[in-house]
Amino acid sequence: MNVSADTSCASGDYEIVSRDRVYVHHADLAANRRLTLYLTWPTQSDPRYAGVELPELWALLDVALTGDMRDCTEPRTPGAEGRYPVTGATGIMSWETEPNTGIPCVIDMDIAVTLDGEPATERFQAKGVVVDNTCL
Repeated sequence: MNVSADTSCASGDYEIVSRDRVYVHHADLAANRRLTLYLTWPTQSDPRYAGVELPELWALLDVALTGDMRDCTEPRTPGAEGRYPVTGATGIMSWETEPNTGIPCVIDMDIAVTLDGEPATERFQAKGVVVDNTCL
């Protein structure tokens, strides 16, 4: 997959709710698809997508792959409409943290998602994804 600025983009944002959450988006402009990863800390149960390596105490709650995404500025939570059925995810996510916290500031990712149908797998790679609302 070509991860140049001309064919893909990535973004992230941080939210405090009952648990810390980070939403990471990666848009493949050439394929017109967008991956959204929902991360949470601290983990309260086994992660649904245990095949993705994350820093300690973080879990991947959900993975959404949608079509008709032209950039990384769409709302953070895609609706159920237009989702591809994701059956699994593998890979690694690592990040630099805000000093004295475990909150991610800049994320690197190499994730492959498995789908029920075509395409069978999609791979998303990005380095240096800045997470909004952190590292102030």
